Amino acid sequence: MPVEVPANSEDAFLPDPDALRRRVTTRTRLLILNSPNNPTGVVYPEPLLRRIAEVVEDSGLLVLSDEIYERILYGETPHVPFASLPGWGSGH
Repeated sequence: MPVEVPANSEDAFLPDPDALRRRVTTRTRLLILNSPNNPTGVVYPEPLLRRIAEVVEDSGLLVLSDEIYERILYGETPHVPFASLPGWGSGH
């Protein structure tokens, strides 16, 4: 059963890694990460991705990183592929 981590306009549509951590249980297996995001156009900045990676590492989750909109960017934040973070390449 999917569990959402809210991200609303007050938070600039960015997920809170602490809220993510609170929603992870022993039954949690997969995190679906969507950045650049549709429909908001939000791109998760690298420091946020690093904090999410910490939660993933601590929880032993798999990550499905949906980056289909990587070439459609509207703001100043550059797209950073999750797998490009140090230690997150193939085989992690």
